[in-house]
This record gives sequence, structure tokens and C-alpha cells, in this order.
Amino acid sequence: MAGFIAKIYSDPTHPTGLNKEVDFEAIATATDDQIKALGEKWMRTIHEKTDLSNPQNSFRIGLLRLAYSYSRLVALSYGFQHAFGKDGGKDENPFLQRVRCLVVFSKCCMLIVMDLTVLEGCFGHRQCRRE
Repeated sequence: MAGFIAKIYSDPTHPTGLNKEVDFEAIATATDDQIKALGEKWMRTIHEKTDLSNPQNSFRIGLLRLAYSYSRLVALSYGFQHAFGKDGGKDENPFLQRVRCLVVFSKCCMLIVMDLTVLEGCFGHRQCRRE
């Protein structure tokens, strides 16, 4: 995310540093692809090398999945806002026609809802507490 923010806020002449000359949609899409690939790589590694039956581990994996999804959502929101503002709300911009933003938003919400049950189960049971 740091590289993404550095690309978006790279104009030293703008008061906030926002660089309005960069291609927000391309940067947002590329960043989303990078975050998605990194998340998939680490989830494979975690599933192969950790005990998935451990409730604390399951909770931490859920938090990590949420962090990846939320990072993707932040990157895509920049592209979406820029595309929407540039076209005056028309549906002619290809970035607005993609369902990528909706899919990532839905996944983020589902992770929160589904992982709340893990959280409740973990903190409500003795096996999750440290002895």
C-alpha cells in the first residue's frame, strides 16, 4: 500500500500531494492485482504450514484475510472515485463497468460477518485462553 500511496500522492506542487496527472484506474487495478497475488501466496503458505484447527490461528488468519481484502478495497476506491468524478457519473468509463469493486467490497463484508463468529467462539471458550 505504501507504493500505491506514493504513486497517487507524488505531486510536490499540490497542497495535499495528490497527483491528478497519473492514471488512477491503472494504478488502482495494478495494485489490486499485486495485493491479490500476495494474499493468495501467503494464504497457501499459511494453510500448508499452520494448524488450522487451532481457534486462535483461525482468528488470526481471518484478520489477515480481512487486511488483504481491505487493502484491495482502499486501492480500488481511489480508482473508482477518480473514474466516477472524471465522467460526471456516466457509465461510459470501463472502470465503472467492472464489478471488481463490488466483489472486493462484498468479500470484505463477508469476512467481517463470518469472522465475527470465530471471534465470539474463540473468546467464549476456555481452549482459546492462555493458561
